[in-house]
Amino acid sequence: MADGLTYSTDKPQEREISELGIRIDKRASVPIFVQIQNAFKYLIATGTLLPSDQLPSVRKLAKELQINPNTVDKAYMMLENEGFISIEKGRGTFVSGASDHLPSEERKRQIDILAKDFINNAYKLGLSPEEIKTEIEKRLPKK
Repeated sequence: MADGLTYSTDKPQEREISELGIRIDKRASVPIFVQIQNAFKYLIATGTLLPSDQLPSVRKLAKELQINPNTVDKAYMMLENEGFISIEKGRGTFVSGASDHLPSEERKRQIDILAKDFINNAYKLGLSPEEIKTEIEKRLPKK
């Protein structure tokens, strides 16, 4: 997904929402603005979005996700407060380059979320802890 993303002196292009793969679950107990925050934190932590990449406008993201623009605005404001993005009036919203220490912490948080989801799904499929461990070990690269 990060293919083609490079640092450039060209004006940043607004990323297509469909390209970013942001999805929300309106039935989830997690508020929608938090889901949006988590989605962008994941994209930044994994390097899919790089410093100076432009995020979709509030209106564009709200329209695509079929939600209220105030919800997107709230998510963006919180991401800015945490240092993940910068909002430049009249220019757009961009991934911040000043938050180099945050992605490492966010990677740890994201791997925790992924691991919990994986383990919960494996249990739902009826796998034992030993079977889960075996399946993971089979897929890890050998040294």
